[in-house]
Parts: sequence; structure tokens; C-alpha cells
Amino acid sequence: PENECEGRMLRRWQIEKSNGAQQGVITVVLLMGLCFASIALLFRISAWRLPDRETGYAPIQEIDVDHPLYVSFAEHHPSHPGIVAKEPLSIEFSHQLHAGELEMNCRFCHTAADKSRHAGFPSSDICFKCHKYVTTSFDVLQELLNSGATVETPGSKTANDAKPHGDPKRGKLLFQSFGCQTCHTCRGVGGPGGPNAGGEIKAPDLAVAHDGTPYLGSTAELADGTIVERTDEYILESIIDPAAKVVKDPETGRPYPANHMPERFRHLPKKDSAALVAYIKGMSGAATNGDGAAGEESDGMIISEKLKPLYHSLGLDKNLQPLEGVEPQSIPWVRVHNLADFVHFDHRAHFAAGVTCQRCHGPVESMQRMRQYASLSMGWCINCHRESTENGINGKAVHASTDCTVCHY
Repeated sequence: PENECEGRMLRRWQIEKSNGAQQGVITVVLLMGLCFASIALLFRISAWRLPDRETGYAPIQEIDVDHPLYVSFAEHHPSHPGIVAKEPLSIEFSHQLHAGELEMNCRFCHTAADKSRHAGFPSSDICFKCHKYVTTSFDVLQELLNSGATVETPGSKTANDAKPHGDPKRGKLLFQSFGCQTCHTCRGVGGPGGPNAGGEIKAPDLAVAHDGTPYLGSTAELADGTIVERTDEYILESIIDPAAKVVKDPETGRPYPANHMPERFRHLPKKDSAALVAYIKGMSGAATNGDGAAGEESDGMIISEKLKPLYHSLGLDKNLQPLEGVEPQSIPWVRVHNLADFVHFDHRAHFAAGVTCQRCHGPVESMQRMRQYASLSMGWCINCHRESTENGINGKAVHASTDCTVCHY
């Protein structure tokens, strides 16, 4: 009996030992799984964008395939690369180009920044103020003109034909691509859209002078009082070095702004600058047909693939004429800077105090794609208010309150 009892106890001990080992393995496996799951969850949580953790957020601005604008666009532009690939239509708006190179005032697009709590998203008709004339990018047009591809225009073989003293057909395409009529008028047609809010930037009419005489051969008074004649050489110099001879506006007596001509004009190939001169000469004193052309029928426009969704959102075809049965729709912009619902921020107060856009939004003029620069957390805002109260803004004393009810009410 003793041996039998000892045998049973030994077997029980062996079974318990075996079960304990199994339980230990299961426990280790479960702990390892819990660790891996916790790490994965931690990474997911770190990717969550809370109101005070948005720094670096740079969403892609695009039109989803199920958006009504995408569906309508696909019906009229089935050969568009984005439609063929069945991908969202990317809206490649560059702040670096518009706010940086072209020095456009932020309020030209964000029209409510000085008079509303919200700065506002730009509507398509605001884009159209400039893109009525700027229908493609300079790089796309240069590639097209220099690739040897044929660009048909009525009354000439191709727009690529190089003439000894400049091809006006090539000049017209460049004129449209640069959007010269955004600021310049041509017998009263076009301008002043201008890069500044409210169309503040205007430039001389390139068809007729202020006294009604043809632009070419007319005289103009410079800022220093000198009188110059508008010759071929003057037109060329004004294109490649607009600050060399700054003309007074006869209506206001103030000099026209010369610092808003795009920098790329300084580096134009000779055939392009000669083509622009030839086209401007052709406009001089000639009747225009409403699109800036000098006594010619409309040649149509070269519209880049990137801008076609914009024109379609306005219900316009490739000739910028209304599309039958197409209703204008808003572009679905994606908001970059989001504050919590319990935070009240008013652009008006900050604009009135002299706070620059860059103070909160960072160097927007250098951003190809808009991103959130500052954290916009409560601590960040309070520190800014304290510094502004202590040091002032642009040399002006201010009292930026840190009372809770200023932002939370």
C-alpha cells in the first residue's frame, strides 16, 4: 500500500509539473502577444492627430472618385490621365509659387481674413480672376513649344515657327501662359486682377497709351520725371528688367509697381522675349476682340491638365465657355489648420493687431504644399500672447489677454 500510494503521488506530481510547464508557456506567449499589441496600439495612437498635435500635418488636396465634381468631370474629360487611371484628381496648388515667387497677398485668396473670424477658403471664381488668362504653366508651355510638337493656330503653320524678329503667335501663347492680362489691360480688356487683395496692382495698357495714341511710339513719364519713347528696345527692357525704367500712372501720378513682374522674365530665352515684343507691337493701336488679341480671331487656349478640374468646377469648357447642363461646384478643399470646437479664434483681432500670417502659419511662401507649422496648442498661444504683451507687435504696444474667456466661451 505504501508503494502504491507513493506511485499515485508521484504520478500526480508529474502531471501537475507538466501542466505547470504548459501554463508557463501559455503565460509567456500571452504576455508577448500583449506586449506586441500594446506597441502596435501605441504607434496607432501616436498617429492620431489631436488639436494640439497637428505640427507637420500636410494633407493632399484632391477630389475623391465618388465626389460629384469628379463624376461630372469624368463624363466630359474621359481621356484625362487621372480619369483613365481612376485615381483622385490632385489639386496641386503651390503656395511657394503664388505667395513666394509671384508675391501674391494672402488676402487675395483668403478674402475674409481681415473682416471675419475665419479667413475662408478661396472660391473657384477667385482663382478665375487670374486663371482666366493664365491657362497653363510656363514649364508646360515651354516644353510644348520646344519639343517640336505642333501647336496649331489659325492663319499660321505652327506656333513653333521662329521668325527673325519674334513670332507674335508664340508671343500670344506666352502672354496667355504668363497671365500678363491679370495686371495689364489691352485696350481696356483684362486687369487689374493683380497679386494684391482688391486688385490693387495695375499696369499700363499695352494696346493704347493714356492719351489714346498707339502704345508703340507713345511717350511716358518715368518716376524721376524723364520722358521716354516706347520703342521696341523699351518694350524689351521693360520685360526683362522692369525696374530699369519705372513709369508713372497718369491717373494717380504714382509709379506703377515694378517689383511684381515674375523673376522668370529675367531669364527668358531670346526667342521668347522677342516673341512677346512682337505680340505687344501687334496689339499697339489695333482693335481687340476681347481676349487681348490684336485684330485676330481667337486662337483657342492651351489648358494644362492640372487646371482642367478648376475650369470644370466653374462649368466651363476648354474655350472657357459655359458647358451646357453643368452646374458650377465648389472645390472640396481639405482644411489644414483645425482647432478644437471649444476654442474661439478670430482672424480679425489678430489682423487688426498687426500679426502677420507667418506668425501662426509659418513661411507659407516657401511651402510647395501647405502644412501646419506651429502646434497651435494652448501653451503655444499663451506664450505668444505673453511675448506680444511684453515686446509689442511691429513696434506697437498691445495687450494680448491671457484670460480664459478670451478663447473659451
